Amino acid sequence: MSILTNKHFIVAMLVTPILAVLAYFLTDYLVSERPHAAEQGASYKLVAKPNCRYASGKCELKNGGFLLTLKPERLNNNKVRLSLDANFSLQGAKIAISQSFGATPAPIDMQALDEAKKRWQTEIDQPSSGNNFLRLVISARGSLYFADVTTIFFNEDRPYQAN
Repeated sequence: MSILTNKHFIVAMLVTPILAVLAYFLTDYLVSERPHAAEQGASYKLVAKPNCRYASGKCELKNGGFLLTLKPERLNNNKVRLSLDANFSLQGAKIAISQSFGATPAPIDMQALDEAKKRWQTEIDQPSSGNNFLRLVISARGSLYFADVTTIFFNEDRPYQAN
């Protein structure tokens, strides 16, 4: 008698993958952390997306459904206009540029560009190198959101041109 003709073996071969998939999703449901709404007065870290780590010309920061985009625009050799676009209304935004990670320079207020307070901008001195750090703190819905990113994204990568 062959093992492939045994009805118990055939049923086990059909049921096992179904049980494995069900166990995977049930374990995820029981063990995973539930998302929760931001509490008023609490502080939350914004996660820098990969385009903040290279010369991309913009930096996107995210925490849950909260998304910010920073875009630098060079005005001249030593001034930069930094724009901030958010998907929610902000109560305020401040930035600071430091030459080292632990330094605490004086923050600069950003000005709202529209009534919805989703677009903000300010003018800052051009960072001396891509190794400087940009610290951002924003206030939205009674909570504070903060981020520390390098200023490497200030330099937009130029497309390759063959000679």
